[in-house]
Amino acid sequence: MYEPFWLEDFFAAFKEKSGQKCSLNQVMDVLDAECVTFRTRGRSARRIKQSKRSKRSPKKRKGSAGTHSPRKKASAPSPKKRRKAGKNQAI
Repeated sequence: MYEPFWLEDFFAAFKEKSGQKCSLNQVMDVLDAECVTFRTRGRSARRIKQSKRSKRSPKKRKGSAGTHSPRKKASAPSPKKRRKAGKNQAI
């Protein structure tokens, strides 16, 4: 069965065996370009922390259902545009 590997473990082994100097981001870019799936510990740690939080659903805000932000009013033309409009009408 296929299973994604841990990026940090792969990166440590790669640096040790190859002796190449590169950043973790460069390795991630290469793996992404080759469509290789990997897991990172940082994301897993965040997910575990979130799952430990209470399982209650968030409270809905009062009056937020069905309300929209007000429309922006059309701005008045600038003074230059008003002057040009006035000149065109006079001719």
